[in-house]
Amino acid sequence: MTLDLDTLMRQMAEQKAKDALLTARSTLERSLRELDHYIERLDAAETPQEKSQVMNWALNALACNITPNLRLDLMANAQAELASVANDHGRRE
Repeated sequence: MTLDLDTLMRQMAEQKAKDALLTARSTLERSLRELDHYIERLDAAETPQEKSQVMNWALNALACNITPNLRLDLMANAQAELASVANDHGRRE
């Protein structure tokens, strides 16, 4: 079975889109586990000062880790490739 170039390009674009979403999901799952860790530390903290410090660490982890590691650039590129494939397909019909 041979694939024409259009079909191959579509399949590659679809796989890149799926991979980008899986990367984002993996990042969010790691972040949830990290938040669980901070929840445990918050529960173990004894003073308001300690609890405040744990919250500060949690906020820092969320701000610094989630957005950069979601790889929104991969998602945007995959969406653009899918749109291009869709446009090419629409012109042929």
